[in-house]
Amino acid sequence: MVLDRMPLKAPRLLLQTPLEERDAIISPDGRWMASYSNISGEFQIYVRPFPNVDGGQWQISTEGGRWPLSSRSGEELFYVVPGQNATVISVPVDTRNGAWNAGPPRKLFECGCFTGGFGRSYDIAPDDQRFLMVKQLASDDENSPQIVVVRNWVEELKRLVN
Repeated sequence: MVLDRMPLKAPRLLLQTPLEERDAIISPDGRWMASYSNISGEFQIYVRPFPNVDGGQWQISTEGGRWPLSSRSGEELFYVVPGQNATVISVPVDTRNGAWNAGPPRKLFECGCFTGGFGRSYDIAPDDQRFLMVKQLASDDENSPQIVVVRNWVEELKRLVN
């Protein structure tokens, strides 16, 4: 086995504002950073150059937005507009000439996805064709799916077999 060694650089402060700047992602080509911020009074999606974050800032969302996500191809930027019927929005992106060029946001679908926590509760498949989401369930749904985690499962298996 061959291990490549890369020297680590000292960390440096990338962005400091008195506002809330959250959930930054870097575009697949490594030249753009999308995040959401409350600079306008409500959370909206913004894009900046990366790593030169002082090189400009562009608002992408028009009706609020959180949790940006880039397609694997880099040709779309997704985000969620939270609410009772949380909605996934798609923005076409073209960065071939070195500049950030985005088309108008368009509604993809109401996802009903979980929007109550911190961080993104969805991701996109490697082929850019499907989403994986944490769905929001009604709190009174007794028949809701569950995840059961079994710790020390070998011991539990031995107990059940004996």
